[in-house]
Amino acid sequence: IPANALRVGSTIKISIRGYYSTTGTPGNLTLNTTLGGSNICTSAVTGLAASISSKEFHIESEIQVVTIGASGTVIGSGAGFLQAGTAFTANYYSMPATATVTLDTTGTLVVDLTWQFSTSNASNNWHSTIAIVTITG
Repeated sequence: IPANALRVGSTIKISIRGYYSTTGTPGNLTLNTTLGGSNICTSAVTGLAASISSKEFHIESEIQVVTIGASGTVIGSGAGFLQAGTAFTANYYSMPATATVTLDTTGTLVVDLTWQFSTSNASNNWHSTIAIVTITG
């Protein structure tokens, strides 16, 4: 996001879709949304379904600008849905808004959404096929 592009009340919406796979013992997953290197919202550490192969995921986060400037503040919230097993079962990951986060809105800001697997294995992976970031306000 370009420097000084955000205003009080601006909303950043991040929507990512794709597919993921896991090993037979995948461990846990944590979802994070960051803006300008600051963690805005995080899911609880949650167990993953085992032996998933190319199943769909959809993750959305929204960030609202509360104040702007070198000590600007934002608040964010999000959720993720991961298909688990059949097409009719899914795991829900909540990333609640618990407090405002201070960051410098006068500089360029990078938006990022990350997955953190507790078990390092090349078979635990995700692939984004559609990523949309919109800014309103």
